[in-house]
Amino acid sequence: MFKKTFSILLSVLICLSMFTVCVGAATESTDTLQFNKDGTFKIMQVADIQDDHHLIPATLDFFRIAIESEKPDLVVLLGDNISGVPSDFEDIEKARKNTAKAIDCYMSFFEEIKMPVAIVFGNHDAENKVTKEEQMQMYMSYDCCLAIDEGPDISGCGTYNLPVLSSDGTKIAYNLWFFDSALYDEAKGISDNIQQDQMDWYIKTSNELKEANGGVPVDSMAFQHIVPKEIDNAEFLEGEVNEEPSHDSGESLQIPAMLNQGDVRAIFFGHDHVNTYTALYEGIYLINSPTSGFGSYGDMNRGLRFVTINENDTSKFETKLINYYDDYCTDNFSRCRYYVNSSIGVVWNILRFLILAPSNGMSIFTAIYEIFCMVS
Repeated sequence: MFKKTFSILLSVLICLSMFTVCVGAATESTDTLQFNKDGTFKIMQVADIQDDHHLIPATLDFFRIAIESEKPDLVVLLGDNISGVPSDFEDIEKARKNTAKAIDCYMSFFEEIKMPVAIVFGNHDAENKVTKEEQMQMYMSYDCCLAIDEGPDISGCGTYNLPVLSSDGTKIAYNLWFFDSALYDEAKGISDNIQQDQMDWYIKTSNELKEANGGVPVDSMAFQHIVPKEIDNAEFLEGEVNEEPSHDSGESLQIPAMLNQGDVRAIFFGHDHVNTYTALYEGIYLINSPTSGFGSYGDMNRGLRFVTINENDTSKFETKLINYYDDYCTDNFSRCRYYVNSSIGVVWNILRFLILAPSNGMSIFTAIYEIFCMVS
């Protein structure tokens, strides 16, 4: 499942010229994802880590526990992966160094456990003095990274797709779209929408997948950071809307193109940290994943969204949220640790955290470091 690694079945199929043409046309990436033998494929979505080169340890612990319990096949970083803090230096080389450290805080963990990772960028990633193109090269230096820099011909950085093979490896059974939605129109002074050249690429690639699938659209889902503006007219089905959805400001090109292609079943995004809703717009689900980290606001909604697809019926999917506090704060120490990282100004919580740490297997030095990471 890692870069430069192919399954034996796929290698055999690539020997067939027609299949080679179809796969080559469908995606620029050579990475391989595949449904499991039981027909499932599970994705863990990590939205808005939004931390710096002193990643708060509780964030990484949350990822570790969730991965051990849920066993996802792929992790998707939904943007605002780092904050603007590493770029707050006049020295660009220092900015690059701290940006690389911030990315390494979590990518080295995914690399260690051999977890494939795909990414999109968010508005805070784009605010960094270190460009998204430079950041993408940092991500691509990890073997576990499946994301690519698609080049200068498409707006932004990180618009690509990853097909998912059937469990027997004989065909592309599903497709995952990734869009850079964190664009900015300097002339207008506003966040802009996904651009026409991105949609032209999507339509072309979608048609190639359709042709390779005997003229039938390949069921897909999309991942991006910014909320599509159609959320204003969507039907809210479940979950919480704790802040007004902050969608893009430009002309809407994405949803009309996807409705016309008929392949995208859902779009997943982050950006609004405390929203956990599922909405429906003309047959496409619009789903907000809450912040997964402690680097910014989020209160009691910090969590991870998991989505499971079954190759027996790819028109549907299952999704669930794991809330950090509800699911993992089960004793005084873990609850106190959560409060400290969520609201560092509460002196009583800090004292309790330091007092309880040794009896819960955490050294006092580690506890002090975690507090330092929170305020740094």
